Amino acid sequence: MADGWAGYGFERTPLLLNVEFVNVSTLFDLIAECSSESFIATKSQYTTASWNALQNAIIDANSNMDYANMTYDAIITECDRRYNNLYNARKTLKKCASNAALKKALEDFESIYKNDKSKVKPEGWTAFENAYLSAAAAYSGDYSDGNITDVAESDQSNVDAYVTALTNAKEALIYKIDFQPLENALNNLLNIEDNVYTAESARAVNNAINSCHYIKLTTSQKENMYRDDTVAMQGIEEEIQKLNSYKSLLVSYADLGLDDSSLQAEKTKLKASKDPDAYDPDQIAAALAAIEENETVDVYGKNVSCKKFASQDEMDAAITEALTKVRLKQYTVTVKSDNNDSTGYVVNGQPLDVNGSVTFEYGTPITIAREDRSSV
Repeated sequence: MADGWAGYGFERTPLLLNVEFVNVSTLFDLIAECSSESFIATKSQYTTASWNALQNAIIDANSNMDYANMTYDAIITECDRRYNNLYNARKTLKKCASNAALKKALEDFESIYKNDKSKVKPEGWTAFENAYLSAAAAYSGDYSDGNITDVAESDQSNVDAYVTALTNAKEALIYKIDFQPLENALNNLLNIEDNVYTAESARAVNNAINSCHYIKLTTSQKENMYRDDTVAMQGIEEEIQKLNSYKSLLVSYADLGLDDSSLQAEKTKLKASKDPDAYDPDQIAAALAAIEENETVDVYGKNVSCKKFASQDEMDAAITEALTKVRLKQYTVTVKSDNNDSTGYVVNGQPLDVNGSVTFEYGTPITIAREDRSSV
């Protein structure tokens, strides 16, 4: 260091490195795809075994690699293995069978199984009951929600066989005839308002109902009638139509041009035509009061208050008949001679009573004479 400097010297030499990159994005993309929520949501579509194989492949593909101790080629080989293993596991996922139709059939027919035994023919019920119980056992066992993923899609026909058997058994059930629509038609017909229709028309409705056949069957007779009896089914339908039409047989006062005051007006008119000297007004009033405007008619077991008269002429005839039963007033004739003696007298040939009197109806011609006819 002749010049007094001391220090370090640097030599710059280029360093050349050969860096190789491994592209693992395709592997990670496949892992992400198989691990996504949307893909996991499809788990129930696949068999348990194939789904578990996929999950193992995901774990394998996602496990750490010892990069520090692996060559580039070894890393490439391992990535390819993992990718192919995962890809094949996804590709070979096996669709499992579905128990949705079986479950729905059991739900749809549960009410029938629980409630309809008494409503169908016994022989049909036995077949349905067996099919239902077999399907229920299958759904509780191998084809339950928890086990259906162990059944491959190729075995779907075995699951569907239970649905087909149950559906066919249900369709083969023959139910008892439902008489409720017929009874509804009758009840609607019997809903007759009181004091509106003529008794004659109400009796016509009663007669029409009694001409029907199926409405009069007893409960025990109905119990043994099934829907495969086409004659009965058609007859009941026709009877329903008849009952619906019988309402037109009813005739109201309004249809006849009458109202509630019509009878009283006729009573007043005919009462005025009676001579008060000949008839007792009180007797006339009592006779007219006894004429009732309404009468009760039995319409197939229901008592209906109806208008008694079907026309003005019927009213007049009833009033006239009632008035003919009112007797004429009775008048007493007393016979006295100038000396106040009635002995020896007769009236219309009848002898006088002890008071010298005899009684006759109003309007009877009277002839007073001596018993010996010596004078008249």
